[in-house]
Amino acid sequence: IISGIDNSQRRISFATLYLGTEDFEKRLVNRLRERLHRSSPPPRLHVHMDYMRGTRGFPSEESSASLLIPLVEEHPEDVHVSLYMT
Repeated sequence: IISGIDNSQRRISFATLYLGTEDFEKRLVNRLRERLHRSSPPPRLHVHMDYMRGTRGFPSEESSASLLIPLVEEHPEDVHVSLYMT
């Protein structure tokens, strides 16, 4: 995954139930942030995840969605987070 992020040219896409909030997931989000800042124009990032699992604990606790909020705020034109409900 890290190699794919580092070598991306135009887009990075994830489809997942949730990311999690542990150290690995935080490092993954930081790597995405670094990648978005590294090039101009940055690759487009799209994360598609389950609403219930991705927002579990939000807003009082850290969640998968809350980890991604800074990326959306820093790159509103290039980062898209979609949450789906079944």
